[in-house]
Amino acid sequence: MDDVRVFTKSREDARRAILLMARTLRYLYLNVQTAKTRIYDEKQGEVTRLLIDRRVDELSDLIDSIQNDWKGKEIPPKERSVYLYKLAEISKRDVPGGQKLKGSRTPLEGLSLRAFNRWMTAHSVVKSDVYVKRLLSEISKSADSKLTKKLIAAARRFPKKKSIETSVFKMIQNKQIIFPHQEAECLRAVRYLSTLNNDTINHCWKRVMDKSGDRYLRMESAYLLSRTKLTKKQIDKLSNVFRAEPDDYVQAAMACLLVQRLKNNPDVVRELVFHPNEKVRDIGKLFRTVNNEIKIAKQALRHSLRKEIPWVTCDYMPLLHLMSISSNREIRRLLLDSIRHPRLDHPISGVREILKDIFTRTRDSMAASP
Repeated sequence: MDDVRVFTKSREDARRAILLMARTLRYLYLNVQTAKTRIYDEKQGEVTRLLIDRRVDELSDLIDSIQNDWKGKEIPPKERSVYLYKLAEISKRDVPGGQKLKGSRTPLEGLSLRAFNRWMTAHSVVKSDVYVKRLLSEISKSADSKLTKKLIAAARRFPKKKSIETSVFKMIQNKQIIFPHQEAECLRAVRYLSTLNNDTINHCWKRVMDKSGDRYLRMESAYLLSRTKLTKKQIDKLSNVFRAEPDDYVQAAMACLLVQRLKNNPDVVRELVFHPNEKVRDIGKLFRTVNNEIKIAKQALRHSLRKEIPWVTCDYMPLLHLMSISSNREIRRLLLDSIRHPRLDHPISGVREILKDIFTRTRDSMAASP
């Protein structure tokens, strides 16, 4: 966004360009960051090393080749091994002026970081989780948001990769993750894993209840907890602090937990619907329509239980809780039919227990009110 590259035929011209740029920017009340300003000399190959990393092109060509050859079909083991061997060779390769993708002691940057992102994409294309360990190692050294986005994608693709949760929690404990946004994104990744440790759940609970904490971190902690089963004691405690919560967005995230309460949920929904913040009102309206309108409930169920993207269920669990206590009998019947099989065979195993609990509770309520 704010990087400038100036190409000249001589070092003297480059110096004059810097002085002119600095003088011009000062009139706009801006400054050139002199600590980040450097002059490179192509006589020593510095410009080429700065602008070109052959690994990026090689990896892009490899990704295109895999996608064109197999077009989404399953790659046979022999061919897959060839691709993985090639990726392993690229990761160990020395690059003049660059960093190895594996074995670098300092955070990857520039073209090396770009090559690393392409390297991870190539692994994803061949459905390999080999890159995840290296990705977690890089996150412990770098707060680059592209890396945490890759981690979220990895957790969604490989929900049984337990090492993701173990490594994230260890990094938090060892203060290798110090930025709230980075921790929030890592917890978002953990949300999609098959099973969750009690340590992670307890950590997220503390984050949610910390009124002085970062907004986004508290929200993501609440969203992770929404795919777990809270105790009655936790729900009661959350109910007491819900209305006193000063942050609108955190309050809306808390509402995703309060829907597990079996009584007085309409009160929570009503409070969101008439909230002064427009985005919070939108969440309240969604909750209300899912709880009362068959068409919207049917759409939510169809989307939240799609077999091709099972991780979506982790995001939609609050809506399933709401439908289970709907006053509309037809919505509860739709819910029972929709989760009858997923409660037994959902790919994210940790979700099954919650679905079983919702199923049993809904079935009992249907039997109690003919």
